[in-house]
Amino acid sequence: KQSTCQQNIPATWDSEAYKSSGFAVARGPYHMDVFSVLQGGVGSIFATRPWDRTFTNFSQPVLMWQGGKTWLDSPSGNTAPAGAPVAAIASTQNSVAAYVAGNDGLIHTATCENGDGCQTSGNWDAIRSFGASNGSYQVAPGAPISAVADGIGVPLALFFPDVNGRVLEIASTFLSTPLTVLAPAGTVSPHAYVNAVVRFNPTTKLPELNAFAARLDGTIGWYHTDSAGTHSDVVPGSNVAPGTQIAVTSRVPGSLDIFAADNSGAVQSYWWEIINGSWHTVSPAIMPPGTPVRGAGVAVAARADH
Repeated sequence: KQSTCQQNIPATWDSEAYKSSGFAVARGPYHMDVFSVLQGGVGSIFATRPWDRTFTNFSQPVLMWQGGKTWLDSPSGNTAPAGAPVAAIASTQNSVAAYVAGNDGLIHTATCENGDGCQTSGNWDAIRSFGASNGSYQVAPGAPISAVADGIGVPLALFFPDVNGRVLEIASTFLSTPLTVLAPAGTVSPHAYVNAVVRFNPTTKLPELNAFAARLDGTIGWYHTDSAGTHSDVVPGSNVAPGTQIAVTSRVPGSLDIFAADNSGAVQSYWWEIINGSWHTVSPAIMPPGTPVRGAGVAVAARADH
């Protein structure tokens, strides 16, 4: 049985949510966490426990927003600019972590890995900066970050642009946090979105990390890893405004789908398949010119074969 429900976020957020960009991560069929950097003092990152299951009786679970916000920084803190995008990931149902590009040029993270991961019990760890084991980086305050995990060898991988326009990855393995330069300086805007997804390779039976960014030359850069190493390619025929947010998903093993608004305001669809290792596109577009504004973000969700 499927149903649709629309419910507003509690009004207690309204006075603080000025120009705020929220991010949600699901940790099971009845729980989500929403993160945002609000106008608390200079700007703070907080989490709440929305959409939790409560029972009026055991046959009718009720989904509702639980309580209010939980500050990960003090309300007058100065972690990141108000409205900065937040990346979050739940590597297990009982753990969650959030990441934001801070005012000091470093990525800051807050995690909850005790109790049930701060769903109903547990405590958030103090916010800390996220460093690399083999070098340093500098990000623009509030720059977008993408966080993914492959579930096997890489518990966490962060993709982001630095202030010099490089595309960077920090892969947090079980032993270290190596920094990898995926694209050189001047490739992207310091506030470009670098959106990532994990694609399962049916040949090697291993997951592979894939990231995409709208480059300054108007093409979409494709940065990916496999058993042969790290690769930097371009999606053929792509033509987008620099910094455009790229929506990406992998519906089935060995495939990639990406969506982006091009310079005419049309929404383009590109897909890649492992069978012949090539990119394809829907011609002329899946939405006609003038549909979104130039450079607008596109969102996508997928389930098996759809």
